[in-house]
Amino acid sequence: MFGQTLKALMTSIALGVITPPVMAQAPASGETSSPEDERIYLESDTLTQDKTQNLYIAEGNVYIESGLHRVRADRVEYNPETGRVRAIGHVEFYQANEPAQFADEIELNEDLSEGIARGFATLMENNAQAASAFALRHADGTTELSGAYYTACQLCENDHDHPTWRLRARRVIQDKNEEMIYYRDARLEIFGAPVLYTPVFAHPDPSATRKSGFLIPDFDHSKRLGAVLQVPYLWVISPNQDLVIAPRYIQELNPLIEFRHRKRFYSGSIRGEYSITHEQEFADAERLRESRSPFAPPADITGLYKYGEEETRWHAFVEGQFNLSRNWRWGFGLQETSGDLYLRRYDFDEEPQFETGLVKAENRRLVSQIYLTGRSETYYTSALIARYRSLVEKENDDSLPQMLPVLEAHTQIGLPHWMGDLNAQSAFANLIREDGDDYTRASLGLDWSRPTYLWGGIRMNPFLMGRLDAYKITDVDLNGAQDDQNMTRHLGAGGVDIRYPFIRPTQWGHVIISPRIQARISGGLDDKFPSILEDSTSLDLDRSTLFARQRAAGYDVWEDGAYLDYGVEASLTHYAWNTDVEIFAGRSYRMEGDATFSAASGLELSQSDYVTELSVNTGPFNVNARARIDEDSNDLNRLDLNTGLNVWRVSFNATYTRQADDDAPSGRRLEEIIGALNVKLTDNFSTGYRLTHDLDKDNTRKQQAHITYRDECSEFKVIWERENFQIGDLGPTSSIKFRFNLYTLGGFNGE
Repeated sequence: MFGQTLKALMTSIALGVITPPVMAQAPASGETSSPEDERIYLESDTLTQDKTQNLYIAEGNVYIESGLHRVRADRVEYNPETGRVRAIGHVEFYQANEPAQFADEIELNEDLSEGIARGFATLMENNAQAASAFALRHADGTTELSGAYYTACQLCENDHDHPTWRLRARRVIQDKNEEMIYYRDARLEIFGAPVLYTPVFAHPDPSATRKSGFLIPDFDHSKRLGAVLQVPYLWVISPNQDLVIAPRYIQELNPLIEFRHRKRFYSGSIRGEYSITHEQEFADAERLRESRSPFAPPADITGLYKYGEEETRWHAFVEGQFNLSRNWRWGFGLQETSGDLYLRRYDFDEEPQFETGLVKAENRRLVSQIYLTGRSETYYTSALIARYRSLVEKENDDSLPQMLPVLEAHTQIGLPHWMGDLNAQSAFANLIREDGDDYTRASLGLDWSRPTYLWGGIRMNPFLMGRLDAYKITDVDLNGAQDDQNMTRHLGAGGVDIRYPFIRPTQWGHVIISPRIQARISGGLDDKFPSILEDSTSLDLDRSTLFARQRAAGYDVWEDGAYLDYGVEASLTHYAWNTDVEIFAGRSYRMEGDATFSAASGLELSQSDYVTELSVNTGPFNVNARARIDEDSNDLNRLDLNTGLNVWRVSFNATYTRQADDDAPSGRRLEEIIGALNVKLTDNFSTGYRLTHDLDKDNTRKQQAHITYRDECSEFKVIWERENFQIGDLGPTSSIKFRFNLYTLGGFNGE
């Protein structure tokens, strides 16, 4: 390394064979240096021999390059008798692509295996840096620092200011072989003030990819659980697998252990989140008394109250996905818990944020599934087996359907271009309930369309669709008797969709106005055919569903009759103002047939609600509004308004939702606002507030506020949260959370 370069240079000086000052090309990083690469390039103001001290001396702006090594110093000395090499004054050493090392003075022994540096400093991976009064390099390659510190922050130019954080220690050892840094008598300083002392400490070298060890602890305090401390440990099992073991110490309860596992395979990956504890049930004492539970506590007890026997309680969320080929993949998901309120009691998310899976859990339900999908430019195929699990108290899980299986396939059938596009669909669903009716459906369908452009830019798209459904419904009465019904039906629809865009370019921008009309007729429903509603029956009428050929989301509901759907879209772009505006208005007219959807859809009457949309984007400010207006009274049956503002250090967004009594699926008026405000107070400090407020009940359901400090090497955040829900025997709760991350040392975020 540095010593080898110096000794090679000084040996050349002693023999009087200095290489001419022409720089040899260095080999690429990772390559072995050849003898030709070891030619030495030297620059200095003077080069002398001190016969009295038996020294060869290069002085004044000394620069040395040999192979992968480069050295700068004010003075370099070599003693051929002792073999000692010494570099003095503003020493800089670079090797290949490794970070730079600096020192006031470096001295190496004869065989260059050991050496000492005074006023030592080094840059490391990920902007980390270390410095010490003395640095000692051992023969085994380890480096020992005395009176040292380590930080990832930018160093201050004067002694009065301090970095955000740094680790100071009496002794530091950097072991390159183990890729670890060890400390003795270490203390953590925050803005120069010592906040934590430990006699021993260790962390991975910043150049290491992953190493096992403790992560930064996580501390919360909530009204329900009290103080909560989580100390996670990362176990790197292999290069493609790790496990986080995170015991959670809870003030009011027995400890809980949380696990997070990840493993990557050649063809895919698997990850899981688990927890387990041994504890009684617990609830809010006030809520337990209100529910008249047999476990209700005496009137003088408040806060958290335990009842029942201590049992093992747990949860497991697992997902995996694997590629079978370029177009085919399979995956699975497991979502289970020991009790309906376990996740909420211990502040776990009741809706797992998993990225894979064909069906998602919602409305306080979990779903376990295994699936297979195939996808290409001409087909899509899926197969699914799934089971639902409810977290709603007193809801019978046996009444929820098990999908055994659900199959679906869409295929594009090749036709000559002039004949249009023909697609075939097939679907099969078998739903089984342990307590309730069973359902089996098979469907086959064809969908044809032929987009055509006429004179003047008119786009006309005629379409036809047909479908055959076969059902087997097994009715189970209260006595358990079964009655099988086998039914079939033929459905068909056809129509034409016409658009006529008008474009007007100008010097300041352009305007586009595009009227659209769709006429369609569908039939096949029989009044004697029973109503089957396993698929979703809800419909949100907007611009996309207004012109759908069949507005029902699934297979069971079929919109019969003759319809005329019409609307107009206008857009404006202003170059100078950097503004885009889009406006849409439309509605649907049922010429014949009965209403398929309820009043909540806006399609109950022959003339549907007016559908309107507005979008304005000016860069710093944007607003998006979507409304349904009653055909008779012109009242707002539904309004979704979202607006955002980002100016200087302030960002704000708000979402307002309003549904009329008859329009809301719950049957009651829904009116709420969700707002978030973030303010950057300084370059490093920011604060924010977010709330969800039910305007109809005048109840703030959820609030969150935070203050954050963030710079180039750290992040500190304090979060306050309050949830005003009453679910089961759990009432409202509030908590305060502390999050911090010291870059290169690591961090843990339990949010």
